[in-house]
Amino acid sequence: MENELQRLRELATAIVGAKRARPEDAGAAAGKQSLQELATGGLLQILDVKEANKRLCARVEAAKEETGRTKLSLDGSDSTLQNLLYEKGYYEKEILACRSFVSKVKDEAVALMPEAQFWQAVQSSGATPEEQELAALAAQSAHELAKARLVHEQRLRQQLVKRLDELKQQRETSQEQVAAQQKALNDLQVPLRRARCTGRTTTGRSARAHTPQDRQVGSPPAPLIRAPRRHASRRWRRTPSRCRWC
Repeated sequence: MENELQRLRELATAIVGAKRARPEDAGAAAGKQSLQELATGGLLQILDVKEANKRLCARVEAAKEETGRTKLSLDGSDSTLQNLLYEKGYYEKEILACRSFVSKVKDEAVALMPEAQFWQAVQSSGATPEEQELAALAAQSAHELAKARLVHEQRLRQQLVKRLDELKQQRETSQEQVAAQQKALNDLQVPLRRARCTGRTTTGRSARAHTPQDRQVGSPPAPLIRAPRRHASRRWRRTPSRCRWC
């Protein structure tokens, strides 16, 4: 582009110099013809400059499009980098929290079962298909062994928790049954005490009515109604003694 512009400037300078030449000078006709050639060359040079300008504009547009695509890719990379930095900070924070964690329960209380016991459980004749699959995975590497032990321990503890819930439900049911039976026994206490008092009173009266003197031959039975005493101001009625169990 600079070369075309430089040639165009030189051509314009030559045309201006040719026009300033005097007509009476020698070779005026040749100068006129040379001026026409310069003008024609200048027009061609202008066309070349326009063509070069079009090519340059096309290259600029292509560069803009490429810059836009590069900018989008850069923005995506920047967003990805920001997300990775955020995840890195989050994981570092979680790792620090895990390392500084102190449980209220001792590690021995929640520790996994020994490795020998694990192999014995998953390789026994009564092992389930899931345990056999864990045994096959655990034999691959130490990492798979640790994962298999965790999975096996989790299954065992889930079974224990399920059994514990069943026992708690049975205990609640038994407590409800015992409470119902206790209530029924408590409701029977009053009728039983009344029946016991009635039986003891009846037995006492029967014993007093059949004394040894009453069973003697020829002795009359005791009168049921006693005659009132003389000079008595009021009549006394004997009331049965209250039972001590009532």
